[in-house]
Amino acid sequence: MRYIRLDREQQNVPVLKNVFYALKLVWKADKKLLIGYIMQEVFGNVFTWFIRNTLFLKVLLEVITGSQDFRMYCRCLVLFALISILDKIVTWSGMRMEKKATKNVLKQMNNMIFEKAQTLDVACYEDPAFYDKYQRATLVVTSGYFDIICFDFTGVISGVISLICVLATISSINVSYLLFLVPIFFVLVVETAKSKYVYARDLKMTTNNRIKAYIQRTVFLKDYSKDLRTSNIFSVLMNRFE
Repeated sequence: MRYIRLDREQQNVPVLKNVFYALKLVWKADKKLLIGYIMQEVFGNVFTWFIRNTLFLKVLLEVITGSQDFRMYCRCLVLFALISILDKIVTWSGMRMEKKATKNVLKQMNNMIFEKAQTLDVACYEDPAFYDKYQRATLVVTSGYFDIICFDFTGVISGVISLICVLATISSINVSYLLFLVPIFFVLVVETAKSKYVYARDLKMTTNNRIKAYIQRTVFLKDYSKDLRTSNIFSVLMNRFE
């Protein structure tokens, strides 16, 4: 497949700006989608990463070292059990809210696109650049990308909150213990570099993937395959991949 050079607009994509714009659209369409994900991710991750793992271990160490008595340990166990039940309730409620809001967001987003499309002149659809943007807009809406953005955004928020709580707890025990968390930051740097590389790779392949999808639809759909057999257009299409 021949390489197709990206234009400047495709290379300089404002990722963060697009993410916050997507979150703004989701909030406008249905606030419950973002709230549902926040309830799931923040409560779930804070309980799992901080309360259940770090805080419980801190209480257990205090009992072992004699800083706290066994009665205090039992009270903490009961408290952790109650928090666990609360976490399950909140997470389930957030999941239920998110599932319902997902359909509503899809409906509202499509309505926004169609309402905007109706206000435009028919001649706009003859412009390949405009039609490409219109197709991309409908693809983003119908492919669940807004769901992914909300999920990842709330995951980052919950991760930051959990990390702050863990750092504060470890610092209260012994500041030198923070050195054991250095590998975590190294992994974070590596994963960030990896995600940038994967994004750049996928961005370079966007145009080629669209051409490939067009060729596949043209070749395999029944109505189009009839025209291919009666003409020599298939050889022209194949030249695009030489």
